[in-house]
Amino acid sequence: MANLNITNKQEKNSTVFTPEELSHYLYKLVTNEYDFKTIFDPCIGANGGMTKYYYENGYEVVGADIVEEGVNHCHTFFNQDIHNSNIPNEIKPDLIIMNPPFSGNGKGKNLLYPHLFLKTMFDKFGKDIPLVMITGDNFLNNNGIQSKRLKYISDASFEITSIMTLPLDLFQGVEFNTQVLFFNMPKLKAHYIFDISKILSPSEVEIFIERQKNKLKLKEANSYISGVSSCVNGDMIFF
Repeated sequence: MANLNITNKQEKNSTVFTPEELSHYLYKLVTNEYDFKTIFDPCIGANGGMTKYYYENGYEVVGADIVEEGVNHCHTFFNQDIHNSNIPNEIKPDLIIMNPPFSGNGKGKNLLYPHLFLKTMFDKFGKDIPLVMITGDNFLNNNGIQSKRLKYISDASFEITSIMTLPLDLFQGVEFNTQVLFFNMPKLKAHYIFDISKILSPSEVEIFIERQKNKLKLKEANSYISGVSSCVNGDMIFF
């Protein structure tokens, strides 16, 4: 998940990775209930964070991304943009797992990235495929009455079977309300809360929190310097 600061219309040299603790938790949660064989991440990124444990434990992992380093974290890799996604028909995953950009749309498209990734995956692999997506809370909760996203979710034949609530400050350098949505996975509970204190020891939790704070302070300092030099106001888009 790259971090794009629109304050000065330039991409920052930083990447917000999926925390390993969350990746492992999701891996254990899914594999305890399901026996999937082939996993596909359409935005696998530079470190393959979402599929790390599948890759290390013998699952067939397929990845796609505009970042070429993704080739190092899967068995089959496609270097392509979601706007021009062209996954061969012989690729037939059992599970899609992804952490797409939280907002923004790129190239003037009118679908936010989470909506675009979700629609592209369901259009390609069918609306009954199991899918796990990390996204901002705004994906479900920031829709107007006539919103295209609201209508897409309401009218679709897929089902959001579970939601996981994530801490505000879980991701390094980012404070953003996020959640995990589970589609077409009825064996899981309806709601989970990711409580890192149940995974790490108290001392490890303190280290984790301090690491996040230091990263956030560094990001805020960089954003301030860039903002002053450009004198352009704007929002932040998290990828």
